[in-house]
Amino acid sequence: MEPPPTGSPFFQVPVRAKNRTPGYFPTNGNRAMKNGKTYLILSIILLLAAVILFTGKQEPTYTLGVISNFEGKNTQSADDALKSIKLAYGAFKEKHPSSFNLTILPVDDSWNPAIIPEAYGILKDRCDFILFMTTSTAFLSIFDEVNANSGKLHLLAGTINSAISDRDDNVVRNGIDDRLEQKLIAGFLRSRDAGTVLVIQDNEKNLKYNSMAFKRFSEHYPHRVVHTVFSPTRMDLSGPLGKFRKERFKYVYIIAGGSPREEGIIIQHLRKSDPGVRIITTPWTKGETFLESMGQNRENVIIPTYVRTDAPAYLDYLNRFRTAYGVSPGESVAAILCHDLSGILFKAVHKTGSSDVEILKKEILAREYDAIAGRIKFNRYGDLLGKLYFYRFTGDRREYLD
Repeated sequence: MEPPPTGSPFFQVPVRAKNRTPGYFPTNGNRAMKNGKTYLILSIILLLAAVILFTGKQEPTYTLGVISNFEGKNTQSADDALKSIKLAYGAFKEKHPSSFNLTILPVDDSWNPAIIPEAYGILKDRCDFILFMTTSTAFLSIFDEVNANSGKLHLLAGTINSAISDRDDNVVRNGIDDRLEQKLIAGFLRSRDAGTVLVIQDNEKNLKYNSMAFKRFSEHYPHRVVHTVFSPTRMDLSGPLGKFRKERFKYVYIIAGGSPREEGIIIQHLRKSDPGVRIITTPWTKGETFLESMGQNRENVIIPTYVRTDAPAYLDYLNRFRTAYGVSPGESVAAILCHDLSGILFKAVHKTGSSDVEILKKEILAREYDAIAGRIKFNRYGDLLGKLYFYRFTGDRREYLD
Protein backbone atom coordinates (compact mmCIF):
# COMPACT_ATOMS: atom_id res chain seq x y z
CA MET A 1 0.00 0.00 0.00
CA GLU A 2 1.25 3.54 -0.73
CA PRO A 3 2.56 5.49 2.31
CA PRO A 4 0.22 8.13 3.69
CA PRO A 5 0.32 11.50 1.90
CA THR A 6 2.01 14.58 3.25
CA GLY A 7 -0.29 16.30 5.69
CA SER A 8 -1.79 13.04 6.97
CA PRO A 9 -2.84 13.40 10.63
CA PHE A 10 -0.94 10.16 11.31
CA PHE A 11 2.37 11.24 9.79
CA GLN A 12 3.70 14.73 9.22
CA VAL A 13 6.74 15.04 6.92
CA PRO A 14 9.14 17.75 8.25
CA VAL A 15 9.25 20.75 5.94
CA ARG A 16 12.79 21.69 4.94
CA ALA A 17 13.66 25.39 5.36
CA LYS A 18 15.10 27.28 2.40
CA ASN A 19 18.91 27.46 1.95
CA ARG A 20 19.60 24.91 4.65
CA THR A 21 21.78 21.87 4.28
CA PRO A 22 19.89 18.59 4.72
CA GLY A 23 20.26 17.34 8.26
CA TYR A 24 21.23 20.82 9.56
CA PHE A 25 19.44 22.03 12.68
CA PRO A 26 19.72 25.60 14.10
CA THR A 27 21.61 24.71 17.26
CA ASN A 28 25.28 24.38 18.16
CA GLY A 29 27.69 21.50 18.61
CA ASN A 30 26.87 18.11 20.12
CA ARG A 31 23.49 19.27 21.35
CA ALA A 32 22.45 20.02 17.82
CA MET A 33 23.67 16.60 16.65
CA LYS A 34 21.89 14.86 19.55
CA ASN A 35 18.63 16.69 18.94
CA GLY A 36 18.91 15.91 15.27
CA LYS A 37 19.28 12.18 15.92
CA THR A 38 16.36 12.23 18.35
CA TYR A 39 14.16 13.97 15.83
CA LEU A 40 15.17 11.51 13.15
CA ILE A 41 14.37 8.53 15.39
CA LEU A 42 10.97 9.97 16.30
CA SER A 43 10.24 10.58 12.63
CA ILE A 44 11.09 6.97 11.79
CA ILE A 45 8.86 5.71 14.62
CA LEU A 46 5.98 7.85 13.38
CA LEU A 47 6.55 6.65 9.84
CA LEU A 48 6.50 3.00 10.92
CA ALA A 49 3.34 3.56 12.98
CA ALA A 50 1.64 5.17 9.99
CA VAL A 51 2.67 2.34 7.66
CA ILE A 52 1.38 -0.26 10.15
CA LEU A 53 -1.88 1.64 10.53
CA PHE A 54 -2.48 2.04 6.83
CA THR A 55 -1.29 -1.41 5.80
CA GLY A 56 -2.68 -3.32 8.77
CA LYS A 57 -4.88 -6.37 8.41
CA GLN A 58 -8.03 -5.51 6.49
CA GLU A 59 -11.37 -7.24 6.83
CA PRO A 60 -11.59 -9.82 4.01
CA THR A 61 -14.58 -9.84 1.69
CA TYR A 62 -16.11 -13.17 0.67
CA THR A 63 -18.71 -13.80 -2.00
CA LEU A 64 -21.65 -16.15 -1.43
CA GLY A 65 -23.52 -17.30 -4.52
CA VAL A 66 -27.17 -18.32 -4.11
CA ILE A 67 -29.02 -20.38 -6.71
CA SER A 68 -32.81 -20.66 -6.46
CA ASN A 69 -36.12 -19.93 -8.14
CA PHE A 70 -35.95 -16.13 -8.30
CA GLU A 71 -37.70 -15.67 -11.66
CA GLY A 72 -39.88 -18.74 -12.29
CA LYS A 73 -43.28 -19.60 -10.81
CA ASN A 74 -43.87 -19.59 -7.06
CA THR A 75 -40.84 -17.44 -6.23
CA GLN A 76 -41.88 -16.60 -2.67
CA SER A 77 -39.78 -19.24 -0.96
CA ALA A 78 -36.67 -18.15 -2.88
CA ASP A 79 -37.26 -14.49 -2.04
CA ASP A 80 -37.79 -15.32 1.63
CA ALA A 81 -34.69 -17.52 1.62
CA LEU A 82 -32.52 -14.70 0.25
CA LYS A 83 -33.91 -12.31 2.86
CA SER A 84 -33.20 -14.90 5.56
CA ILE A 85 -29.56 -15.20 4.47
CA LYS A 86 -29.18 -11.43 4.69
CA LEU A 87 -30.87 -11.51 8.09
CA ALA A 88 -28.44 -14.18 9.31
CA TYR A 89 -25.46 -12.15 8.13
CA GLY A 90 -26.82 -9.02 9.83
CA ALA A 91 -27.14 -10.89 13.13
CA PHE A 92 -23.63 -12.30 12.67
CA LYS A 93 -22.15 -8.83 12.04
CA GLU A 94 -23.80 -7.46 15.17
CA LYS A 95 -21.85 -10.03 17.20
CA HIS A 96 -18.66 -9.77 15.15
CA PRO A 97 -18.51 -6.25 13.67
CA SER A 98 -14.82 -6.50 12.75
CA SER A 99 -15.17 -9.86 10.99
CA PHE A 100 -15.35 -10.44 7.24
CA ASN A 101 -17.55 -8.58 4.78
CA LEU A 102 -19.97 -10.43 2.51
CA THR A 103 -21.20 -10.00 -1.04
CA ILE A 104 -24.26 -12.06 -2.05
CA LEU A 105 -24.84 -12.95 -5.71
CA PRO A 106 -28.29 -14.48 -6.34
CA VAL A 107 -28.85 -16.28 -9.66
CA ASP A 108 -32.10 -17.83 -10.91
CA ASP A 109 -32.47 -21.46 -11.94
CA SER A 110 -36.30 -21.50 -11.85
CA TRP A 111 -35.90 -24.95 -10.22
CA ASN A 112 -35.32 -26.18 -13.76
CA PRO A 113 -32.69 -28.85 -14.57
CA ALA A 114 -32.20 -27.24 -18.00
CA ILE A 115 -31.40 -23.83 -16.52
CA ILE A 116 -29.30 -24.64 -13.46
CA PRO A 117 -26.09 -25.50 -15.40
CA GLU A 118 -25.99 -21.95 -16.76
CA ALA A 119 -26.76 -20.51 -13.32
CA TYR A 120 -23.95 -22.54 -11.79
CA GLY A 121 -21.60 -21.53 -14.59
CA ILE A 122 -22.15 -17.88 -13.71
CA LEU A 123 -21.18 -18.40 -10.08
CA LYS A 124 -18.71 -21.27 -9.86
CA ASP A 125 -15.59 -19.15 -10.50
CA ARG A 126 -16.83 -15.89 -8.95
CA CYS A 127 -17.80 -17.07 -5.48
CA ASP A 128 -16.03 -18.39 -2.41
CA PHE A 129 -19.04 -20.51 -1.44
CA ILE A 130 -22.29 -21.43 -3.23
CA LEU A 131 -25.64 -22.15 -1.54
CA PHE A 132 -28.37 -24.02 -3.41
CA MET A 133 -32.03 -23.77 -2.49
CA THR A 134 -33.47 -25.78 -5.35
CA THR A 135 -35.11 -29.09 -6.17
CA SER A 136 -33.43 -32.47 -6.02
CA THR A 137 -33.97 -32.91 -9.75
CA ALA A 138 -32.24 -29.63 -10.57
CA PHE A 139 -29.34 -30.19 -8.18
CA LEU A 140 -28.72 -33.76 -9.37
CA SER A 141 -28.33 -32.49 -12.92
CA ILE A 142 -25.12 -30.63 -11.93
CA PHE A 143 -23.96 -32.78 -9.03
CA ASP A 144 -20.99 -34.19 -10.92
CA GLU A 145 -19.85 -30.68 -11.85
CA VAL A 146 -20.21 -29.58 -8.23
CA ASN A 147 -18.00 -32.44 -7.11
CA ALA A 148 -15.47 -31.63 -9.82
CA ASN A 149 -15.23 -28.12 -8.33
CA SER A 150 -13.64 -29.74 -5.30
CA GLY A 151 -11.85 -26.67 -3.96
CA LYS A 152 -15.08 -24.83 -3.13
CA LEU A 153 -17.60 -25.46 -0.35
CA HIS A 154 -21.17 -25.95 -1.57
CA LEU A 155 -24.23 -25.87 0.68
CA LEU A 156 -27.60 -27.44 -0.08
CA ALA A 157 -30.67 -26.27 1.82
CA GLY A 158 -33.68 -28.23 0.66
CA THR A 159 -34.76 -31.63 -0.52
CA ILE A 160 -32.04 -34.27 -0.39
CA ASN A 161 -32.04 -37.24 -2.73
CA SER A 162 -30.35 -40.23 -1.11
CA ALA A 163 -28.14 -40.54 -4.19
CA ILE A 164 -26.13 -37.58 -2.87
CA SER A 165 -26.11 -38.36 0.87
CA ASP A 166 -23.50 -40.40 2.75
CA ARG A 167 -20.78 -39.01 0.50
CA ASP A 168 -17.46 -37.59 1.57
CA ASP A 169 -17.56 -34.63 -0.81
CA ASN A 170 -17.53 -30.82 -0.87
CA VAL A 171 -21.23 -30.40 0.06
CA VAL A 172 -22.93 -29.73 3.41
CA ARG A 173 -26.61 -30.73 3.29
CA ASN A 174 -29.11 -29.08 5.63
CA GLY A 175 -32.06 -31.28 4.77
CA ILE A 176 -33.15 -34.78 5.76
CA ASP A 177 -32.63 -37.19 2.86
CA ASP A 178 -35.57 -39.01 1.30
CA ARG A 179 -34.88 -42.25 3.20
CA LEU A 180 -35.20 -40.68 6.65
CA GLU A 181 -37.89 -38.22 5.59
CA GLN A 182 -40.24 -40.88 4.25
CA LYS A 183 -39.48 -43.26 7.10
CA LEU A 184 -40.63 -40.56 9.53
CA ILE A 185 -43.79 -39.82 7.53
CA ALA A 186 -44.63 -43.54 7.20
CA GLY A 187 -44.04 -43.99 10.93
CA PHE A 188 -46.38 -41.11 11.72
CA LEU A 189 -49.19 -42.58 9.60
CA ARG A 190 -48.62 -46.02 11.07
CA SER A 191 -48.92 -44.56 14.57
CA ARG A 192 -52.27 -42.99 13.57
CA ASP A 193 -53.69 -46.31 12.32
CA ALA A 194 -54.11 -44.79 8.87
CA GLY A 195 -54.81 -48.11 7.13
CA THR A 196 -54.88 -48.02 3.34
CA VAL A 197 -53.41 -44.74 2.08
CA LEU A 198 -54.04 -43.08 -1.28
CA VAL A 199 -50.84 -41.46 -2.61
CA ILE A 200 -51.30 -38.72 -5.22
CA GLN A 201 -47.95 -37.99 -6.86
CA ASP A 202 -46.85 -35.18 -9.17
CA ASN A 203 -45.32 -37.03 -12.13
CA GLU A 204 -43.95 -33.98 -13.91
CA LYS A 205 -42.04 -31.52 -11.68
CA ASN A 206 -39.10 -32.42 -9.46
CA LEU A 207 -39.60 -36.02 -10.48
CA LYS A 208 -36.38 -37.34 -8.98
CA TYR A 209 -37.61 -36.26 -5.56
CA ASN A 210 -41.26 -37.19 -6.02
CA SER A 211 -40.68 -40.65 -7.47
CA MET A 212 -38.01 -41.50 -4.91
CA ALA A 213 -40.17 -40.18 -2.06
CA PHE A 214 -42.99 -42.52 -3.14
CA LYS A 215 -40.59 -45.45 -3.42
CA ARG A 216 -39.16 -44.82 0.06
CA PHE A 217 -42.61 -44.33 1.59
CA SER A 218 -43.82 -47.62 0.11
CA GLU A 219 -40.79 -49.40 1.56
CA HIS A 220 -41.50 -48.15 5.08
CA TYR A 221 -45.30 -48.13 5.21
CA PRO A 222 -46.56 -51.58 6.27
CA HIS A 223 -50.14 -51.33 4.94
CA ARG A 224 -51.68 -51.10 1.50
CA VAL A 225 -50.79 -48.11 -0.67
CA VAL A 226 -52.89 -47.04 -3.68
CA HIS A 227 -50.81 -44.94 -6.08
CA THR A 228 -52.02 -42.40 -8.63
CA VAL A 229 -50.41 -39.44 -10.43
CA PHE A 230 -51.29 -36.02 -11.81
CA SER A 231 -49.70 -33.41 -14.05
CA PRO A 232 -49.43 -29.91 -12.50
CA THR A 233 -49.34 -28.44 -16.03
CA ARG A 234 -52.58 -30.01 -17.26
CA MET A 235 -54.24 -30.33 -13.85
CA ASP A 236 -56.45 -33.16 -15.07
CA LEU A 237 -57.52 -34.60 -11.70
CA SER A 238 -60.02 -37.12 -13.01
CA GLY A 239 -57.72 -40.07 -12.24
CA PRO A 240 -56.85 -39.18 -8.61
CA LEU A 241 -60.36 -37.98 -7.77
CA GLY A 242 -61.90 -41.02 -9.43
CA LYS A 243 -59.83 -43.38 -7.25
CA PHE A 244 -60.61 -41.31 -4.18
CA ARG A 245 -64.37 -41.46 -4.76
CA LYS A 246 -64.32 -45.12 -5.66
CA GLU A 247 -62.66 -46.19 -2.43
CA ARG A 248 -63.08 -44.03 0.65
CA PHE A 249 -59.73 -43.39 2.30
CA LYS A 250 -59.15 -42.02 5.79
CA TYR A 251 -55.78 -40.61 4.72
CA VAL A 252 -54.43 -39.19 1.46
CA TYR A 253 -50.73 -38.43 1.05
CA ILE A 254 -49.84 -35.84 -1.64
CA ILE A 255 -46.25 -35.97 -2.92
CA ALA A 256 -45.85 -32.83 -5.00
CA GLY A 257 -42.67 -31.06 -3.94
CA GLY A 258 -42.38 -27.89 -6.00
CA SER A 259 -46.08 -27.45 -6.86
CA PRO A 260 -47.67 -25.70 -3.84
CA ARG A 261 -50.48 -23.98 -5.77
CA GLU A 262 -51.55 -27.16 -7.51
CA GLU A 263 -51.38 -29.14 -4.28
CA GLY A 264 -53.68 -26.64 -2.59
CA ILE A 265 -56.20 -27.02 -5.43
CA ILE A 266 -56.15 -30.82 -5.04
CA ILE A 267 -56.83 -30.44 -1.32
CA GLN A 268 -59.87 -28.30 -2.06
CA HIS A 269 -61.27 -30.98 -4.40
CA LEU A 270 -60.61 -33.79 -1.91
CA ARG A 271 -62.30 -31.95 0.95
CA LYS A 272 -65.25 -31.09 -1.27
CA SER A 273 -65.78 -34.82 -1.86
CA ASP A 274 -65.15 -35.78 1.79
CA PRO A 275 -64.75 -33.02 4.41
CA GLY A 276 -63.49 -35.55 6.96
CA VAL A 277 -60.53 -36.87 4.96
CA ARG A 278 -57.09 -36.36 6.48
CA ILE A 279 -54.50 -35.10 4.03
CA ILE A 280 -50.77 -35.13 4.63
CA THR A 281 -48.14 -33.33 2.53
CA THR A 282 -44.36 -33.39 2.22
CA PRO A 283 -42.31 -30.92 4.30
CA TRP A 284 -41.74 -28.81 1.17
CA THR A 285 -45.31 -27.66 0.65
CA LYS A 286 -45.35 -24.32 2.41
CA GLY A 287 -45.86 -20.62 1.83
CA GLU A 288 -48.66 -18.16 1.23
CA THR A 289 -49.25 -19.58 -2.25
CA PHE A 290 -50.11 -22.97 -0.77
CA LEU A 291 -52.28 -21.54 2.00
CA GLU A 292 -54.23 -19.32 -0.38
CA SER A 293 -54.82 -22.06 -2.96
CA MET A 294 -55.92 -24.48 -0.22
CA GLY A 295 -58.76 -22.12 0.73
CA GLN A 296 -60.25 -21.43 4.14
CA ASN A 297 -61.28 -24.96 4.99
CA ARG A 298 -58.01 -26.46 6.26
CA GLU A 299 -59.31 -28.82 8.90
CA ASN A 300 -57.26 -32.01 9.23
CA VAL A 301 -54.58 -31.00 6.71
CA ILE A 302 -51.37 -32.37 8.28
CA ILE A 303 -48.02 -30.74 7.60
CA PRO A 304 -44.61 -32.30 8.37
CA THR A 305 -42.08 -29.59 9.19
CA TYR A 306 -38.51 -29.06 10.31
CA VAL A 307 -39.40 -26.46 12.93
CA ARG A 308 -42.08 -25.80 15.50
CA THR A 309 -43.53 -22.37 14.99
CA ASP A 310 -44.21 -22.06 18.73
CA ALA A 311 -40.50 -22.51 19.56
CA PRO A 312 -38.72 -19.42 21.01
CA ALA A 313 -36.02 -19.52 18.30
CA TYR A 314 -38.64 -19.40 15.54
CA LEU A 315 -40.59 -16.60 17.22
CA ASP A 316 -37.38 -14.57 17.52
CA TYR A 317 -36.64 -15.19 13.82
CA LEU A 318 -40.18 -14.18 12.89
CA ASN A 319 -39.87 -10.93 14.83
CA ARG A 320 -36.47 -10.11 13.31
CA PHE A 321 -37.74 -10.85 9.80
CA ARG A 322 -40.81 -8.67 10.22
CA THR A 323 -38.73 -5.84 11.71
CA ALA A 324 -36.23 -5.99 8.87
CA TYR A 325 -38.61 -6.41 5.94
CA GLY A 326 -42.06 -5.40 7.15
CA VAL A 327 -43.61 -8.72 6.12
CA SER A 328 -43.82 -12.26 7.42
CA PRO A 329 -41.61 -15.04 6.00
CA GLY A 330 -44.72 -17.18 5.70
CA GLU A 331 -44.40 -20.94 5.96
CA SER A 332 -41.18 -21.39 4.00
CA VAL A 333 -39.08 -24.24 5.37
CA ALA A 334 -36.45 -23.33 2.79
CA ALA A 335 -36.06 -19.82 4.24
CA ILE A 336 -35.45 -21.28 7.70
CA LEU A 337 -32.95 -23.82 6.38
CA CYS A 338 -31.10 -21.10 4.46
CA HIS A 339 -30.98 -18.91 7.57
CA ASP A 340 -29.59 -21.75 9.68
CA LEU A 341 -27.13 -23.03 7.11
CA SER A 342 -25.72 -19.63 6.14
CA GLY A 343 -25.40 -18.71 9.82
CA ILE A 344 -23.39 -21.89 10.42
CA LEU A 345 -21.18 -21.01 7.44
CA PHE A 346 -20.55 -17.50 8.77
CA LYS A 347 -19.47 -18.85 12.16
CA ALA A 348 -17.09 -21.32 10.54
CA VAL A 349 -15.51 -18.68 8.30
CA HIS A 350 -15.08 -16.36 11.26
CA LYS A 351 -13.52 -19.02 13.48
CA THR A 352 -11.15 -20.43 10.86
CA GLY A 353 -10.41 -17.22 8.96
CA SER A 354 -10.49 -19.34 5.82
CA SER A 355 -12.58 -20.14 2.75
CA ASP A 356 -10.82 -23.46 2.19
CA VAL A 357 -13.37 -26.24 1.70
CA GLU A 358 -11.59 -28.85 3.82
CA ILE A 359 -10.98 -26.47 6.71
CA LEU A 360 -14.55 -25.16 6.66
CA LYS A 361 -16.26 -28.53 6.35
CA LYS A 362 -14.14 -29.99 9.16
CA GLU A 363 -15.08 -27.04 11.39
CA ILE A 364 -18.79 -27.25 10.52
CA LEU A 365 -19.03 -31.00 11.15
CA ALA A 366 -17.18 -30.82 14.46
CA ARG A 367 -19.85 -28.77 16.23
CA GLU A 368 -23.53 -28.63 17.17
CA TYR A 369 -25.58 -25.48 16.67
CA ASP A 370 -28.60 -23.86 18.27
CA ALA A 371 -30.74 -22.85 15.30
CA ILE A 372 -34.31 -22.05 14.33
CA ALA A 373 -34.84 -25.71 13.45
CA GLY A 374 -33.60 -26.75 16.88
CA ARG A 375 -30.31 -28.37 17.79
CA ILE A 376 -28.41 -29.01 14.56
CA LYS A 377 -25.69 -31.57 14.02
CA PHE A 378 -24.26 -33.19 10.91
CA ASN A 379 -22.90 -36.68 10.41
CA ARG A 380 -19.36 -37.29 9.18
CA TYR A 381 -20.43 -36.80 5.57
CA GLY A 382 -22.16 -33.46 6.08
CA ASP A 383 -25.74 -34.80 6.17
CA LEU A 384 -28.21 -33.32 8.63
CA LEU A 385 -29.13 -35.49 11.61
CA GLY A 386 -32.65 -34.14 11.95
CA LYS A 387 -36.28 -34.93 12.71
CA LEU A 388 -39.74 -33.90 11.60
CA TYR A 389 -42.61 -32.37 13.56
CA PHE A 390 -46.23 -32.80 12.49
CA TYR A 391 -49.12 -30.39 12.97
CA ARG A 392 -52.65 -30.07 11.71
CA PHE A 393 -54.83 -27.05 11.18
CA THR A 394 -57.65 -26.72 13.70
CA GLY A 395 -59.56 -23.58 12.84
CA ASP A 396 -57.02 -20.74 12.81
CA ARG A 397 -54.48 -22.50 15.01
CA ARG A 398 -52.03 -25.34 14.75
CA GLU A 399 -52.10 -28.46 16.83
CA TYR A 400 -48.81 -30.35 17.03
CA LEU A 401 -49.32 -34.10 16.91
CA ASP A 402 -45.96 -35.54 17.91
